[in-house]
Amino acid sequence: MAVLCNEGIRMGASGAGGGDAYQIEKSLRFNGDDDAHLNRTFDSGGSTTTWTFSFWIKGHDTGQACYVFTGGTGTSSYIIMDASQFRFVSSAHDLKTNARYRDPSAWYHFVCVADTTDSTDNDKTRVYVNGTRLAVADFATHSQPSASDDLGDFGSAAVHYINRQGVGNQQDFMLADIHFIDGTALTASDFGETNATTGQWVPIEYSGSYGTNGFHLKFDNTSDLGEDSSGNDNDWTVNNLTGTPGQVFSDGADSTAMYLYAPWSMAFDGGIVNGAFTYSSVKATCTIPTPVTWSTSFEVSVLEYGGVGVIEVNDDDCTSLITGGSTKTWYNLNSIVGSSGTFEKIAISDVGTNYLKLFAVRLDGVILTDETVLTSSISTDTPTPFDDEGNGTGNYCTWNPLQKGNGTLSNGNLEYVGDSSWEQTHGTIGGLTSGKWYHEFTLLNDPVSQASSGLYNVYGWTSNPDLTTAYGSTDWLGFEDTGWYRNFGSQTDSSTTLVADDVLSFAVDLDDNTFNIRKNNSSVLSGTIGGTAGRPLWPFHMNYNGTQGKARVNFGQRAFAYTPPTDHKALNTYNLPDPTIAIPSKHFDVGLDAGADILSTANGLTDGADFVWIKDRANSDDHILFNRINDTGMDGTPHLRSNETDSESTCGTYSAPSGDSVAWVWNAGSANVTNDASATSIGTIDSTYRANTDAGFSIVSYTGTGSNETVAHGLNATPDFILIKNRDDSDSWVVYHNTQGIGKYGHLDTNVVWSTTSASTYFNTAPTSTVFGIGTAGNVNTNTNNYQAYCWSEVEGFSKFGSYEGNGDNDGSFVHTGFAPRYLLTKASSHGSSWQLWDTERQPYNVNANTLAPDDSAAETGTAGYSVDMLSNGFKFRMYGSSSNQSGYTYIFAAFAAAPFKYSNAQ
Repeated sequence: MAVLCNEGIRMGASGAGGGDAYQIEKSLRFNGDDDAHLNRTFDSGGSTTTWTFSFWIKGHDTGQACYVFTGGTGTSSYIIMDASQFRFVSSAHDLKTNARYRDPSAWYHFVCVADTTDSTDNDKTRVYVNGTRLAVADFATHSQPSASDDLGDFGSAAVHYINRQGVGNQQDFMLADIHFIDGTALTASDFGETNATTGQWVPIEYSGSYGTNGFHLKFDNTSDLGEDSSGNDNDWTVNNLTGTPGQVFSDGADSTAMYLYAPWSMAFDGGIVNGAFTYSSVKATCTIPTPVTWSTSFEVSVLEYGGVGVIEVNDDDCTSLITGGSTKTWYNLNSIVGSSGTFEKIAISDVGTNYLKLFAVRLDGVILTDETVLTSSISTDTPTPFDDEGNGTGNYCTWNPLQKGNGTLSNGNLEYVGDSSWEQTHGTIGGLTSGKWYHEFTLLNDPVSQASSGLYNVYGWTSNPDLTTAYGSTDWLGFEDTGWYRNFGSQTDSSTTLVADDVLSFAVDLDDNTFNIRKNNSSVLSGTIGGTAGRPLWPFHMNYNGTQGKARVNFGQRAFAYTPPTDHKALNTYNLPDPTIAIPSKHFDVGLDAGADILSTANGLTDGADFVWIKDRANSDDHILFNRINDTGMDGTPHLRSNETDSESTCGTYSAPSGDSVAWVWNAGSANVTNDASATSIGTIDSTYRANTDAGFSIVSYTGTGSNETVAHGLNATPDFILIKNRDDSDSWVVYHNTQGIGKYGHLDTNVVWSTTSASTYFNTAPTSTVFGIGTAGNVNTNTNNYQAYCWSEVEGFSKFGSYEGNGDNDGSFVHTGFAPRYLLTKASSHGSSWQLWDTERQPYNVNANTLAPDDSAAETGTAGYSVDMLSNGFKFRMYGSSSNQSGYTYIFAAFAAAPFKYSNAQ
């Protein structure tokens, strides 16, 4: 087996933002079941009124209270993720957010600031999230301390904890780059900045002083996880966390013999490996995170070579010296300290003149699994993607708590256990259509005994991330732990026997459409990926009647057991392709203003406001839509209304809304293009279009003929979403959506079901990269009438046009987009219900319940029945109902990005 850990700390790694970018290279993973936490009692002299605490967090359990930072042994002073709400509280104050922070797929940055001496009441305690200071209105609870109040035990000489409140209350999450500044009130800009290339909040190197009791925890010292990097030596005590994973080898002759080797080993029975060892002068100590009890059937032996040493077991000196020499000698602990006992730590000290050349530990009669000795709390999963001169690192894929069955996730969302038939979970990075990717599973149970109880697991890749649809044999390329597999087709027996501790590795080449599945680095299956080439794939784990822990996945956040095939990458944000559009607001944006000023605000958005859609949020007024082809002055005249069938002449001149309003604005490129169909042979009738091919958007004007025609759209890509309106008559808007095809059409101005009636008279041929086809219906093609079409083609990381199935539950459907949505439009295609439209300008944090209906003039609604979370890689409904999440309903959607996932922080 190859080396499993990578303990080296790279310095000066180049990041996505440039070689000088600040890199957070390590994070610390807490496992609540292990009572994992850190503690420190501050020295006297620290400030209890003025300080700053900055940290990055990922993957916290949103159903639990996760105590990030606690002052004292009582319960009054803590910084906590309180069942997804953020809370900063002491005996003197309480700040609890309205926002629900429950995005598990990326990192949040929080900064808490205390200065009770500040003369401005609302500045005495403050909170920043991803660089933005929260306003008073952003808090569900907002009480400030009195002047010069002590904030409970924060900053006092009392004990302080990370991931603990008093006794117990440990939970699962990851932390990175913790700063505590004693005596100074700072802002988020001291620890981060907006990246000019991506437009996203990123960490920077803190350059100020830390004060007497200040500290900086980087978690990059594997032998001292609580080391303070500020220069103050304010180290923290580490409890049930380990920086160095042990290394396990079988000697080949005895499959039950396992070895742990010290780092200076030259060679012995299998190779050079690093073990779970720490050092002080001439002593080496081997610690196993999970203690093991030995008996006469389980022997623990120590090998020493090249010196004379004393062995210690669990900090107790043995009376016997072990004397090395020119040969490698094993010393049996059973004979030295007794035939039974508990083994958790062994040390060897050099007492002679020779240094110890070799020190190893051998355990016979037991298999130490990945669970037992490979549990490092350090991870390379961090907020900063960068080149580590290996497989790249950054924000890593994990199993998605928002996209799983009714099972349980644990160990940093890397283990999944289902609780009923064919429960499954999917990766936070998915929808992959290109590239070469690699991940591994380590089996934690014996598949043979599981199979006898009717328990099965499937590991691999799936093309169907929708948990509401039935399991299908054509949905996945995967390996069952019974030795059977599917390649997007029927089940096949590979005649492969699997046992606990086997490592299954999955390599897919989506460029060549090939795969390779290996067991313990020996090929089991390989070939061409079955089914339709080019469809999006997600890593997944599926249980059948599973109720036990089965496997731990590794997407690269710890070193792989085996070297990936050439050019195959770990699943992290560094290795994702660079998006076509790094800053989406240059191509689509949302603005708010008073009704009298909204037009001016709209025209100042994006790199050119070419299509503007305005709605009065406060009043029951019509939606107003206009574009630069028909309205060169962009003053709203002429315009159309999405909630009406009126012609441009009926709509009349633009009238400013009376209430606070919203504008959605698209950039359609820099110039109009007139297509003479007879000259270009593109389309059968002439058209004028204005196209932004990078962003996949065009505005098209044409004159109908009453005959079947094709119209040039200028996108150089096939449209996925088209809106068409007769400008000269009172016909309904017509909608084409890629998931419905040309056999169905919808109407933007009504809530009716998607229709198949006379469908060919609306769209007579499927759109192509150059044209869309129209039939003879008056809505799209009456002789001499003028028409307006808005066309969008999907751009990875910027726009998404798809469908999903409602699940009828407040724990609603999750939909993967590959970006953090800025705008979301939905409509039930299978049933009659209104369109719904959300954006993150009207409601910048979750839960987002502020909707408008394009088919209705009604004012903005903000009730819980329209709740949705906008996330770093998609959206998830937090309600059920016909509007967007009714069980058995199919919905189409259109979404545009705030940030591509490669760069996005948690939302």
